[in-house]
Amino acid sequence: EDAPTSWDHRSPSIAIRGLRDVLMGALLGGEGLDVHGTDPLARAAADGKRFLFISNHESVFDLAILPEALAASGHRELSERLTFFVNPKIFNTPFINFFICKPIAILKVPQNPRIAALESVMAPDDVQRRAAHGFEQASQRLAIGDSLAIYPEGLRSDGVLHRFARAYLDLLRPESLAAHGLLPDDVLLVPLAHQGVRGLEDLSDPPHPVTVRFGAPVAPTAFFQAVEGRPRGVAGHLAGFLVARLLPEAQRGLYGPEPEQYLDHPHFRLRIRPHTLADIAQARSLAGSL
Repeated sequence: EDAPTSWDHRSPSIAIRGLRDVLMGALLGGEGLDVHGTDPLARAAADGKRFLFISNHESVFDLAILPEALAASGHRELSERLTFFVNPKIFNTPFINFFICKPIAILKVPQNPRIAALESVMAPDDVQRRAAHGFEQASQRLAIGDSLAIYPEGLRSDGVLHRFARAYLDLLRPESLAAHGLLPDDVLLVPLAHQGVRGLEDLSDPPHPVTVRFGAPVAPTAFFQAVEGRPRGVAGHLAGFLVARLLPEAQRGLYGPEPEQYLDHPHFRLRIRPHTLADIAQARSLAGSL
């Protein structure tokens, strides 16, 4: 995993995917997935659209939940043409690497230096170089018709949403798409939220239903028009609200009704600062228009 080529796009292992499906069956305990909101995806896919999925991040098994949910709702082809952004430290756990990462297509991207740990810690120049490489590889996947998935919190949220990053949204800007032969809105932003995904530490507990909700696809043109002229962080927070409204209020965290309670909350590894609250307030006012 330390070879330079490990930062290139990695195709999935079909054989290991079968083992993952058995594992997920055990995790879900026969309950399956309760999936909502995929009909708009079917219509957009029929029009040749690609997707950038953004989601909350409850568990290391989230990387398996999205393809399982798409396949279970009749979108197997989409589930098999999906590339995930992952941070390097996930490869530190052989079990997760083998059963969760190898069955999916992945692109390694650097983690935010303020929350980086283990293999994700690297020099600023390496962060910039590898991020640029990852974004170029991601754009190439979009150009050939694949879709992408990212967890913008950058770390597991443990049931309460953290702040959303914004850099990945640049993939959807008209100039980025045009550089790879794509038109504006050829790639749609799709929020989704899941509840009830368990981690390794929960395997001894009785299984419970897992719910996956997809929000309506958002055209990037409308998204960027909404945030035009506003502080740079507003775009990331607006994406956060798109996901938060698919979750119960108790799980919305920073994108719930009282973000100020997280200013010095120990749950957050990225400290929330007062000026961030102003950006969040702007994003909240925009969310209803998308």
